Amino acid sequence: MMTDGDRAWLALALYVVAYDTWALTQPNHDTLSCSFNRALQHPIRRWPTLVLWASLTVHLLDLVPSRLNPLKGTNCGCERHT
Repeated sequence: MMTDGDRAWLALALYVVAYDTWALTQPNHDTLSCSFNRALQHPIRRWPTLVLWASLTVHLLDLVPSRLNPLKGTNCGCERHT
């Protein structure tokens, strides 16, 4: 049975695939990867992009204890760290 979180991840993945597929068929529209890479090349947007992406990755991979992870819900039942 799918949880709300499972459905949200599925919707997010479908959106990314749909948007990038659409962007590839349109002139003058970037894919999400192109946009991300351009942000990394920008002198001002580079560091906020890297910090946000690294923070999200650390959160999703559960690499820090929950008490140090403000994005971790207290009721998700998927606690790995105590």
